Amino acid sequence: MNSMLPALDVFLTFLRLGCTSFGGPVAHLGYFREEFVNRKKWLSDADYADLVALCTFLPGPSSSQVGMSIGNLRAGTVGAILAWVGFTTPSFLIMLALALGAQEVLGGGLVRALSLLTLGVILSAVLGMAKTLTPEWSRRGIALVSGLIMVLWPTAWTSIVVIVLGGLYGLRFFRQAGEHQSTPVAFRKTWVYLGVALGLLVVLPLLSFTPYLALLSDMYRTGSLVFGGGHVVLPLLQPVATWLTPEQFLGAYGAAQAIPGPVFTISTFLGATFPQVNPVLGAVVATVGIFLPAMLLVLAIMPVWNSIKTRPALQAALKGVNAAVVGLLLAALLDAVVHIRPNTVLEWLWVVLSFVGLHFLKLPAHLVVLVGGALGYFLF
Repeated sequence: MNSMLPALDVFLTFLRLGCTSFGGPVAHLGYFREEFVNRKKWLSDADYADLVALCTFLPGPSSSQVGMSIGNLRAGTVGAILAWVGFTTPSFLIMLALALGAQEVLGGGLVRALSLLTLGVILSAVLGMAKTLTPEWSRRGIALVSGLIMVLWPTAWTSIVVIVLGGLYGLRFFRQAGEHQSTPVAFRKTWVYLGVALGLLVVLPLLSFTPYLALLSDMYRTGSLVFGGGHVVLPLLQPVATWLTPEQFLGAYGAAQAIPGPVFTISTFLGATFPQVNPVLGAVVATVGIFLPAMLLVLAIMPVWNSIKTRPALQAALKGVNAAVVGLLLAALLDAVVHIRPNTVLEWLWVVLSFVGLHFLKLPAHLVVLVGGALGYFLF
């Protein structure tokens, strides 16, 4: 029974986060940091930033992959799977209900209040990580330059380029003298999972002779090609979803952004409306298909990650990478402010109160979201 407790803790924690993590991938990273660095202390800020940087390189939904990685560190493969199931289930159920014809229950005031709250969450994460990961001006400079580049060229590939440049700078200027006793790294599991991931990418299109297999193949291919996080899935999925009108597709995408949890659960809506399939089974097949490449990559990398990241060269590179991650989050905060645009004194007060509650009063993020969302439904 005791061996199951960490896995159960992972599932219940991510299930709660799946119910309360509004605001999209960048906000999710803020919620995760608040939960696992500040409250549960499963990770240090540096370890958390390492995972964020690693998952930015991998194709797939980066925030969900960070969650899978945390679950894997806590409870192994079972923990990675349960972290994904817990975080994804609430949005899966909401998107399935919408596909089956349920009326949207998110009122405009609720959506507005939750959007404003995410600004406080991201601001708290940026300041907290900056304090730990940019202690001197050289790394602060990396963060500021990285943020500026991301603001000027806001593309998915820019984030990868910025992290690479930060790593190269760290490798050049932050490496310390000293010997490292290298330890052998077992790559067997890594090659197995990578082999499965690549094998499915090749084989599934050849097996698409039923609607379910065709749906699985389309979603798996899409999940394998998405670099840069959840929002990049839009241009890849829209040409695939030929059975929906453009208005229906964009409506589903808007709903996926308005609800908590990963934006990738737009796949749930697509699967439930796919021709010639049972809506519930189609939703399950599509959701599993689009997240499966991300899961396989996390399971491939995590067995060797802790071993290889302790090497001096990689540690030096990670100092630069972590500073660049702070810059990316800073750029994401500025982008969120521009898009959400608090307009009134009340809305700015809403952002400030959420930030104070999280950053100074150390209130749980889910409490801030639940109470703030309930009050905001009436105030906005």
